[in-house]
Amino acid sequence: MRNAAFPDVIKLKNGSWRMYFQGNRGIQSASSKDGLVWSEESGVRIDTSANTNYKLTQVGASTTIQMDDGTYVLVYRATTDKTFDEDAPNKGANFL
Repeated sequence: MRNAAFPDVIKLKNGSWRMYFQGNRGIQSASSKDGLVWSEESGVRIDTSANTNYKLTQVGASTTIQMDDGTYVLVYRATTDKTFDEDAPNKGANFL
């Protein structure tokens, strides 16, 4: 996989593996049967068009957490050029 950063790997119930990573187009994914040989999956999982109250300029650096009920939550960093407060010294903002 080219230009993949911040890999986040989880083992699935069927014994296979899934990796989420920051790619050129947002958060993308790949799968593996053995955790060694990976196949990039088509499409983008999360990109800057994510449904938020801010216009996102970048998303990435995801972490996946398995909850007690077996579901997964994917937490990621997002960047916007809109500040949270007009008096803030930094005109951009990162948030999770």
